[in-house]
Amino acid sequence: VSTQSTGIKRRVSIWERLKKQGASQITGFVTVQTNIDSNFYIHYRVNLVKPSIFEKRVHQYPLTQIGSTSVMMFQVYNPSDYPLFVQILPFPTDISISRSQSSTLIAYTIPSEARTGSVIAPGAYANIGPVLFSPKETQKFNVTVFVRNNLTIVDHLVLQGEGGTSSLVFEVNEFVKAELIFDFTNESNSCNKTGIESIHEFRAINKGNMPLHVMSVSFLGSSCDTSNWVDNFKINNCSGFSLLPNQSTNVSISVKPDFSEIEIRKQLVFRTQYNDIITPVVVISSEFLVSNCKISPPKNENSVSQHQFLIIILSTLTLTSLVWIGILL
Repeated sequence: VSTQSTGIKRRVSIWERLKKQGASQITGFVTVQTNIDSNFYIHYRVNLVKPSIFEKRVHQYPLTQIGSTSVMMFQVYNPSDYPLFVQILPFPTDISISRSQSSTLIAYTIPSEARTGSVIAPGAYANIGPVLFSPKETQKFNVTVFVRNNLTIVDHLVLQGEGGTSSLVFEVNEFVKAELIFDFTNESNSCNKTGIESIHEFRAINKGNMPLHVMSVSFLGSSCDTSNWVDNFKINNCSGFSLLPNQSTNVSISVKPDFSEIEIRKQLVFRTQYNDIITPVVVISSEFLVSNCKISPPKNENSVSQHQFLIIILSTLTLTSLVWIGILL
């Protein structure tokens, strides 16, 4: 491919030199002899045109999510009066290419079926390809694809693509937070927050360069239900939302602290069009609150009944044993 690239540059250089020298135009006269005394002269002028099998040379892939793939085909035109053979050439694999070139080539893939070649009838159009674009980084990737043919020897396409991502982050007082925190440590000398609903709103921002669509919000292991409390936690707006790059929205969460532990965690799940984003929700208490304000879990009535039943059975067995011992004696 490097040889083909050098050949293309050489022919482009020759063509540019011809145009600069005014040699891209041919002029002349045609003499027409007739049966009368004078001849007729026809002046002609022909402009040389550099042949190309592509009417569009530069192709832009859509912004593509990292980890996904965009596919593109390319239209070829046969401007000649003869069948045109075209074949996409593979990317170079030699070790002389730079690290940046290697990163770019990894983002693009030419499947084997796209390199088999095809024949296009005179004056006809056809599609060749595909070439796959699968970015692994959020950056721009430009690459040249060479196409062998029997008209221009080698022609080329310029492919441009960009890797994209959507990134949901939370800000509190303009600081990015990895966790959504309910902090009750300042309630060190009072139990008036025990079991009382506390509502916090957290600002969610799309810091990526692609739109983000959240289908639903829920706690891990539970469904989206604004009326349902999950271990003293509740989501007040779990129906989902969409954010363009740098757009934000508020996510409202309620908690009824029982101060059973110093730190209580729940996993908040944002289901997006690409994957699930999990963000911890943390309730932090002080030692005073845990020691003095802890809500004891309600007793299980079934467990109490089972315990009483067991006592009755054991008492009955003991009494029966004593009666038999008395009879035997």
